[in-house]
Amino acid sequence: MPQTKQKVKLEEKNQKMVNGTAESAEERQILDWSLSDVKELLSKMQAALPRNDRVSFAKRVTKLKWEEITAGEHSAEECRAQWDKIVKNVRTFRNLSEILQDAMTWVNDPQSSVIPKETFPDYPKMPLAQFMKYKNKIYGKLKAKYPELDVAGLNQKIRKRFEKLSEEEKNQMNEEYKAEMDEYHRQLEIFRKNHPEYAVQPKGSKGHGNVNGKRTRGPRKLRGPDLPKTPFDMYFQSRATDVEPETDTKALKETLKAKWDGMSDKRKTKYIEQAIADQKRYKEELAKFSEEHPEFVVKRLKPRVTKADNKVLSETYGRPKMPAGQNGYSTFCAEYHQQHGNEPRAEGNKSWMKDAADAWKALSNEEKSEYQTRIKKEWEDYRAECEEYLSNVPEERREEERAILKCEPPSNNSNRNSKRKRNASLGSPTSESGKKTPKKGPSGRAIFMLDNETKFQEENPEADPNQLKKLMHKAYDKLSVGDQAIFEERAHRLSFLG
Repeated sequence: MPQTKQKVKLEEKNQKMVNGTAESAEERQILDWSLSDVKELLSKMQAALPRNDRVSFAKRVTKLKWEEITAGEHSAEECRAQWDKIVKNVRTFRNLSEILQDAMTWVNDPQSSVIPKETFPDYPKMPLAQFMKYKNKIYGKLKAKYPELDVAGLNQKIRKRFEKLSEEEKNQMNEEYKAEMDEYHRQLEIFRKNHPEYAVQPKGSKGHGNVNGKRTRGPRKLRGPDLPKTPFDMYFQSRATDVEPETDTKALKETLKAKWDGMSDKRKTKYIEQAIADQKRYKEELAKFSEEHPEFVVKRLKPRVTKADNKVLSETYGRPKMPAGQNGYSTFCAEYHQQHGNEPRAEGNKSWMKDAADAWKALSNEEKSEYQTRIKKEWEDYRAECEEYLSNVPEERREEERAILKCEPPSNNSNRNSKRKRNASLGSPTSESGKKTPKKGPSGRAIFMLDNETKFQEENPEADPNQLKKLMHKAYDKLSVGDQAIFEERAHRLSFLG
């Protein structure tokens, strides 16, 4: 009898389990919610997504209309809070290995990235490259062996090990990869035959119109001569040819840049010379190309060989050092800048040049004359040093070096002519009869305008050149007689010293 009762109870229990399977599943709790409510929440979130969602999940969550999403008896706020709990238990990121696999697929077949795997589950998977395959094989072992290393450190160790593989091992990996790629392309052909609705779009069709099913091209952009290289580019190019193809170019460039910065001027000379030769090559090719293609727009380039590079060459070649200025005033300004260029400027002065001009004005006539006498002597010595230097330069390079040295300071006539041109460009006033006004007025006015041209441009960025000239003329006319006399004296001194 007891056995019969026990048997009946067991059968009743089993029957209850069978009949209540669905019910118990729905009653199961997920983070204090019933399973049915959680499923309803996820379904409503899925329905709220746009058809072609291209936004990251974190950003999309913030864009959902949560006020319209409810589940069971839970409010919109409770639904949002429940989702925040759920997402903590779900993997929400892609690691680099997964992204690299997609990148490898895209590189070999740029249109593969537009194939939805849900639509084409039989699309063949591209094999991993040799290094990636090797990396996946030993990554776990190295990570366990070197727990203190980050991802970058592990990758560096893996790369070093990969580079040390024997030729036999590398050849075997290459053969395996080639066989896998052949099989991949074979499967790809089968896929395309089985799915004629998948058509590879012509490369570069994006952005161009299609007329009658044919791709139309825009105007072909002219490609001019290869741009000239910098001295460092020449150094990098000479070293990059000796490294393995798998070498990280960015890391190599950083390493070589550090070596370049610590390199002696003497060693840099060779690469500076190569850059100068490349610059000449570019100018010649550009002139010829522009003549053949007049529609070609020449872009302004930053100097490839800098003043610092030229200074290195001058010191290495033993070129004479040019005097600091062309006359007493410019010499004084150069020395002033060297001594006081980084000091705080006088109140109201926006540039050190104005400070230098004020300091020059404070000098006595004797002190100014001393500057002029000294600079004349320096130019005489420099001229003699230039001739001695040029006598040791090969004849084919002599004229080029002479042009670089600038052995002669500008003559008085050239100074006056250049001043006339600058005065004319600044709009020096003339009388109604067309004759120039007396030299005393315009020359002082011109000095004022030369000193303040930049200041007026900064204060009136929208003004054209003619408007700037008018503003400067008005400002000069408003100066006191004493202030105008200062500019006239400077102009007279410059004319006398030049």
